[in-house]
Amino acid sequence: MEDIGVSATTIENLERDFQNVINDLGGEDNLERFRLEYEKLHRALKKSHESEKRLIKKCQELTQELMANAAKIQSAIKLSQGDHSTIEALKKEIEKAWKMVDTAHEKESRAKETIQQLKKEATTLQQLVEQGTALTQGHEMTLAELTEEKKELLREQDELLYKIEQLHKEIKENYEKVKKVELDLGNKQEDLKRVSDKYNTMKREYDREVKSHDRAESQCKELMSVLQLRNNELDVRRKGIEKLEASISALSAQVRDDEARKQQLINKLDSAEEQLKTTRKGYDEMLEIISELQTHIKEIDSEMKKQETKLVQLRHEELKSQKLRDQRFKECRRMIQNKDDLKKEHEMLERQVGNLKKQIDVMNKEERELEGTQKQMDKEHEYLKHKGEEEVKKQEKVTSLIDGEHRKHGDLEEALETEKNIGNNLKKTIKRLEMDREKYAEEASMATISYNKALEDVKIGVMAIDDFQKQIDDAASRLAEQQHMYEQVRTDRNLYSKKLIESQDEISELKQKFKIMDHQIDQLKEELGMKEKKYFEEQARQKAEKERLTKIRKQVNEYTALFEDAKKRTESSNQEIKQLTKVINQCDTELSEQQQQFLTVTNERDVLGTQLIRRNDELALLYEKIRIQQQTLSKGEVQYRDRLVDIRMLRLKIGELKRNVHMAQVRVKNIDDLSSHIVTLQRQLALERTKVQALSEELENPQNYSRWRTVKGERLSEEETVQKIQALQKRLIGKTEECVEKDIVIQEKEKLFIELKTILARQPGPEVAEQLNVYQQDLRKKNHTMKRMASELNMSSTHISEQKYEVERLNRELQDLKKKYFELRMDNQTLVDDRTQLGPEASAMHQQFRQTM
Repeated sequence: MEDIGVSATTIENLERDFQNVINDLGGEDNLERFRLEYEKLHRALKKSHESEKRLIKKCQELTQELMANAAKIQSAIKLSQGDHSTIEALKKEIEKAWKMVDTAHEKESRAKETIQQLKKEATTLQQLVEQGTALTQGHEMTLAELTEEKKELLREQDELLYKIEQLHKEIKENYEKVKKVELDLGNKQEDLKRVSDKYNTMKREYDREVKSHDRAESQCKELMSVLQLRNNELDVRRKGIEKLEASISALSAQVRDDEARKQQLINKLDSAEEQLKTTRKGYDEMLEIISELQTHIKEIDSEMKKQETKLVQLRHEELKSQKLRDQRFKECRRMIQNKDDLKKEHEMLERQVGNLKKQIDVMNKEERELEGTQKQMDKEHEYLKHKGEEEVKKQEKVTSLIDGEHRKHGDLEEALETEKNIGNNLKKTIKRLEMDREKYAEEASMATISYNKALEDVKIGVMAIDDFQKQIDDAASRLAEQQHMYEQVRTDRNLYSKKLIESQDEISELKQKFKIMDHQIDQLKEELGMKEKKYFEEQARQKAEKERLTKIRKQVNEYTALFEDAKKRTESSNQEIKQLTKVINQCDTELSEQQQQFLTVTNERDVLGTQLIRRNDELALLYEKIRIQQQTLSKGEVQYRDRLVDIRMLRLKIGELKRNVHMAQVRVKNIDDLSSHIVTLQRQLALERTKVQALSEELENPQNYSRWRTVKGERLSEEETVQKIQALQKRLIGKTEECVEKDIVIQEKEKLFIELKTILARQPGPEVAEQLNVYQQDLRKKNHTMKRMASELNMSSTHISEQKYEVERLNRELQDLKKKYFELRMDNQTLVDDRTQLGPEASAMHQQFRQTM
């Protein structure tokens, strides 16, 4: 910006040249006119240079201000939601900036005008120089120098103009930027207007509340004496409420203890169920093994009988089968060893059955203990139920009292709303009267008289307010009681909210545990899959060995006959049989080891199955708790949405009422102007009517025919006259209708004014209305809190009912478990009896087999 203007050195050189020229021209009288014109040019140049400096400074200032304003606008955009005072300051600064831009434009236009004037003066000087023919050579030299200086000045002027155009372009660009910023500012200003409107409304409400607070302080002093008496009654009632709270806390502690006991019992039941399941599985497996062994023994006996019949036939083939005998004796020994192993397994199974019986006895004892504890729980549950019914009855009584108070309060609210509307209308009329008093000084005396009358009416209203105050005192005492009840309910609400937060934390922890459990379950499933693979492989091996055993048994049955025939002939065969028994013993040991491995795998599978059942039960309980919490949350959300809809409807109603009030204010303000306008119109109409009557009389009775003169202008035709008359009649009818409508409006406003005066005389002042509004708001808040507490009570009752249902379900499951236990016990007894019967028969069969061997 500094490079745009003419430098200071060039201006100093110009001034020096100017002083030299003036000194040269000072001694010559012929060139005085030229000297004067030259001085004028120098002054104009100085002025232009000074104005240029000012413009440059102002352009710099404007650019700085524009940059600052841009920064401020950005900060204002960021801080548009900030304080109202900062926003107004930014607005003022923006307006100042725009004013500065306008002034800069004006100064630029002025500078252009001065430049044009200078150009004109330069042309005039050139003409004068051309006319001056009697100039000397010295003068011609000076003129040439002046022309060259003029050319340089014109060049500098052109450069300045070019720079000014560039500045204009920059200003236009800045102006466009400012327009964009203005659009953004317009949007932000709308937001600011909204915020300012809200601020004004809040300020008005604050002023009202300050006034009501001042009035309330004056009334509080009067009410303190009454409150001291009421406080004594409240202390007595508080003591009773504290006793109730202590009883409630004791009941809640009992409920918690009962819940803890219930959880312990549930845990014991779960463990007992798992133990029963494991014992059942082991018992069922043992029964299956015993039945398989019995069938296997029967099959062996039947095969032995068949083989005995075949021995008679095979004795003749003894010579042929001697070669094969050596191989098959070994297989026979193995079969004998298998039989001995089966006996050992049978003995082991009997021992396990004895252990199972002992475990069943222990379980019976635990079930008896659980039944005793359950009976105690049922007794405590009935006691708590009785206490809960008493508390519900007390709550119903309190709610009935609150409903009565609400009804009375509603009546008072309606009366107060009417009084508030009347008070607002009175405030509006008082404001209008004050404006009229300022405008019309002559009517001040009448206004003071009416004001004194209004004061008398207010005194009468104060007497009525005292009557209402007594009613309000009664309501205040009741409100104090309700406030105490509300504080109790609020403390309970806080406790419930804390419990809710704790439950949410527990839910989050349980979710994390669920994830860990799911991961563990996946690992257990993988381990189960691996173990099941091993189990199936072992089963395949056992099947192969069983098939081998069946083949061997067949071979044993075939060769036992040969063995009986060969027993008499060869003693060497006994030695071979001993060797074969050793081999069979080895095979039996291998089989016993495999069976032990099989048992360990089955036990591990059973343990994993029980763990899975436990985890599934825990997951089911946790999902039920989550479902209950979700139901409570959904109900709370529905109630919250209903409250939001109610708030929106109330806000819309408030907006409509404010609009109606604004329209009424506008109408009330225009009444005086309309009445004065009607009076003037009536006067003009009366004058016009008198003129019309005089003219009509003159037309009916024409006088001074000689003085008549011809009027300039065309004579209208009949159709044109008729049209003109119709138009005038329509205008007259429209004016009369407007006058009638305005008369009706004035009459209605007068009636409203009279009614307002009468209502003011009857009703008390707006102070009581504002106090009652405060009380109404407090009551509404308390009603909302009471509703919330009622919903929380409903939720707690539903939770209690769900717990009752769970207790009943557990009792049913216990009864089912008892039935199943007794059935299993009966089955065990039958199996023991069958075993005792089968024992001697199995021993006899074994002895027969030994004898045959």
